[in-house]
Amino acid sequence: MTIGEALKKERKELELSQTEMAGDVLTKSYYSKIERNQYEIKAIDLIKILQLHDIDVVNFFNKIVPAQANNEEEKVERYLSQLHEAYYHEDLPKISDLQKKLSQEKQTSRILNLATQATLIKAYLTNTFDQLSDKEKLNIRKQVFKTTNWDENSLRLFAIAMPLFDMNDLKIIIGSIFKKCPQINELPDISQRLIAAIAVNYLEWSFRKHNNDREGINVSLSILKKLNLEPKNCFAKIMEQYYIAIFSDDEKRAKEIKQFFVNNNMAGFIDNSR
Repeated sequence: MTIGEALKKERKELELSQTEMAGDVLTKSYYSKIERNQYEIKAIDLIKILQLHDIDVVNFFNKIVPAQANNEEEKVERYLSQLHEAYYHEDLPKISDLQKKLSQEKQTSRILNLATQATLIKAYLTNTFDQLSDKEKLNIRKQVFKTTNWDENSLRLFAIAMPLFDMNDLKIIIGSIFKKCPQINELPDISQRLIAAIAVNYLEWSFRKHNNDREGINVSLSILKKLNLEPKNCFAKIMEQYYIAIFSDDEKRAKEIKQFFVNNNMAGFIDNSR
């Protein structure tokens, strides 16, 4: 069964039209061609459609014939979707299972990237970054430093791996990333979110490490400032204002924003030590 056939089967079971199945993710015309195996679908769009209709992602991919995984692109997207699903649900056994499967694949650059993401996600969820071996840390840093094409996968990898770098390395890397996105609002939504997350993480680490490098701080703030005033950017824009207050020693404003997070049960987004 192909992805298109599996989508059609799910749609029929849900008694939905193609327009209803596609929702706001894709046009009816484009979605129709996917069901007929004329067009491919991006992993992120597929996940959005499945989540829109409460379709279990793992079960859906289990219906896809294994022969389809002979195509590396489809194989990588399948692994990536399962990895993200496991991350969102903090499913550590699933992440371990994916690590085992990835170790058995041909070790192409994309498979290595996914394996590294899996290692980092597990360390993040278990708060065990300090338990990564020196070899693992070195391998992760090497993968990040050799990146020239900052796509969704490499941006996500770096966003998760940032705690493994010192401030000087972080400054170099974010400089490389931010130079490639002068018009951040023209990038795909996922890339915008990842770059904004990297900017927020850099500001967070600058504060924690008492980093006084104004250039890196100002560049990160400028990235957040460039984001359009849209609901999807709400969190990033609030964090922009928070760190403007933090780095300008405006304690009153910083406390007001912190209280907003506390009042909305989101205190974890801001360190309680502040």
